[in-house]
Amino acid sequence: MSWNLALGRYFQLVPNALKEVSRGVIRCPRGCLLAHVANIDSTRLAVVFVHAENKLKHAGGVNATQPVEESSYSLEELQALPMDEALDLMREGELTYRALEGLYKQHGNQRRIAYVALKEDLAEGSRDAFARCPHWSGKLPLEVLNVSKKVTGITDLT
Repeated sequence: MSWNLALGRYFQLVPNALKEVSRGVIRCPRGCLLAHVANIDSTRLAVVFVHAENKLKHAGGVNATQPVEESSYSLEELQALPMDEALDLMREGELTYRALEGLYKQHGNQRRIAYVALKEDLAEGSRDAFARCPHWSGKLPLEVLNVSKKVTGITDLT
């Protein structure tokens, strides 16, 4: 299981949890959401979004080939769990990436995918640092983690 993908799926399915930990957002020059900067367990990270409308596949959406399994939690039960408890379930393997992917395919916005990028991912320019919207695409720089204001435009970082 990829922790980065699982956490991204969790935040897509439970947007209130993302609002709870978000310290700021990164937007493209036209205002599309590219990332949230968040703190989890005193670790600063970016929840990066990729708008993938042009990548949709007719056979099940963006992640048609990703293996899924049925979750023991319904979407409503997952949204009712405190975030710390959900993270513990993910760490213990009781709530898996495949189960979150299954819930996402049932209830998520498949035109937008999310994953988590840590400081190392942004510093190394890994694929977890890649964001895209209809107006901008590229790897987010490490500076996105240093939010000094609630909304930062990508032009402020370049």
